[in-house]
Amino acid sequence: MPGEKDERSVNSISPEAPDPASGKQLVDAETEKHAQVVLDLAIQLAKDQLGLQFSAFGSLDGKFATILGFTAVFAALILGTRWHHLILIPMIPALLTVLLCLFGLLYGKYRAGPDPKEFYESNFSDDVISAKQTLLSELQASLSRNRDTGINKSTFLLYSIGSVALTVVAVTGLYLSIGGG
Repeated sequence: MPGEKDERSVNSISPEAPDPASGKQLVDAETEKHAQVVLDLAIQLAKDQLGLQFSAFGSLDGKFATILGFTAVFAALILGTRWHHLILIPMIPALLTVLLCLFGLLYGKYRAGPDPKEFYESNFSDDVISAKQTLLSELQASLSRNRDTGINKSTFLLYSIGSVALTVVAVTGLYLSIGGG
């Protein structure tokens, strides 16, 4: 009927069972079981998303290392040429590439969630639902912080790619201008 509450809804609270210690109303067993299942699913989803973030961070770090390797090859080409005043031109974007890659590799710390020991100690006396809600909140905070870190690392990667492209152009120009190729 319209206007009637469904007793099986997630938000249904048994009006007959107040908790005298806290003044709160107790949740019936079916609602509590449902809440625990939903929280378990949300926690698993957050853990899966954290795993994907760490995989993406590893991929970004691998790309930075690859770009550093290419830059080292270009630096060897630059330094292997006979001395010419134009040698400094390609060194500028090469050094910029190295700096951008190092900033990208060292930028920000990843957050994996709460420290297990601290979480256990601070939530030991809580009920299961409260502890799971706290865990979910901590995991969500980690996801948000890591998302920002990933965006910034990706930006460093894009600038590094642009800088290595400038290095390639500068090395090619150097070789063509001094007759190295």
